[in-house]
Amino acid sequence: MPRIFSKPIFHISLLTFLLLILFLFTSIPTPDNNFVYQKFTENLAAGKLDLTIQGFHGADFLAVPIYLIFKTHLSVIYLDLMLALLCVPMFYLLGKELFQSKKFGIFLAYVYALMPLDYLNGFRGDHHIAFIFFFALGLYLILKKSWWSVLVIGFSYIIKPYAIFAAPFFWYKKLYKQFFASFIIPVIYIALQLYQKSQLIIGDHENLTASTLFSLKKFVLNLVYALQNIFSIHSFSPFSKSYLTDMSHITPIIMFLALIAVCRECHSGYNSCHPDESHDPIDKRQFIAIILTAFLGLIIPCAFEYLDLWRLIVFYLMIIILALPVLQEYLYLLPVTVGLSGFQFFYAYLAHQNTLWPSGNKMVFVVWGIIFIISVIYFYESHPNQPSRKL
Repeated sequence: MPRIFSKPIFHISLLTFLLLILFLFTSIPTPDNNFVYQKFTENLAAGKLDLTIQGFHGADFLAVPIYLIFKTHLSVIYLDLMLALLCVPMFYLLGKELFQSKKFGIFLAYVYALMPLDYLNGFRGDHHIAFIFFFALGLYLILKKSWWSVLVIGFSYIIKPYAIFAAPFFWYKKLYKQFFASFIIPVIYIALQLYQKSQLIIGDHENLTASTLFSLKKFVLNLVYALQNIFSIHSFSPFSKSYLTDMSHITPIIMFLALIAVCRECHSGYNSCHPDESHDPIDKRQFIAIILTAFLGLIIPCAFEYLDLWRLIVFYLMIIILALPVLQEYLYLLPVTVGLSGFQFFYAYLAHQNTLWPSGNKMVFVVWGIIFIISVIYFYESHPNQPSRKL
């Protein structure tokens, strides 16, 4: 293989380029619920801070410069698409810092590129992908023990409140002061909103209040709904119609690999399954932080009155992190894992073909196809030097 293929910059550039080309060949649909975020952005650009508008408006502050420069009603969408591209190097940096390995940073960036339901959500402009970027950045800064984590995680709270799931990582790095300081931004935000509206607004759902947010009666069924999505490529909800975008955001094989990692830790320690001895493996305390974050990322959303699978993104991220070392060890599963990820691309195409690709463009499958070819090449190039173990 040419030497350039061993360089992280090649893989990060390739993935970013693939997503950029996909975005350029994708049509921006008719505004969805992003109109409330755009309205807030335009009001803020005009000098009016209106927190009576529905939604969590943290990312809208960043959309203001885009609106002022281009004067476009799509500024919140452009922001999300820009952050969707930046997630590629961001996931690389997070994986590199977690495992102290460039290889695992590259792996994590590739897994992100295999999650089209998440980054294509940027065309809705509701800041789901903005939260993913800032949450990953926040975790990276926590791992670096940077005080900037206070600002980034605090800012993440007012994009989506699921940033609270980062608490175990503050515990892991013993950054207790930073954890409590991160609440300064959301406290100020809430205080201003209560001052303007005398009510705490929960997202962009007009009738949803803090008192109706949780439902213990639905917890078990929500949990069953979440688990059957994680272990299956299909979706069934006991409460409402399941949409194509409600399908699994990761291939089920990732979940099984994560379970292998957990079982090994319970049996003999997670470190024993780490394949690369050239750097320090994940330590016990970090493993606990990952498990706790995954637990919070699953249990709390399931306690909501309505479980939106987009709320499980932190859980998905932790599962992927757990699975990566096991996937690297059982390398023959790499092409299989990438191949099964094709279901996400298939469902993404079925869900969005009339809105994002009305002309019949199938560029989304090109992204998956190229990554699959790279996974096969990597397996055959690595196989002679590092035989894969059998399950």
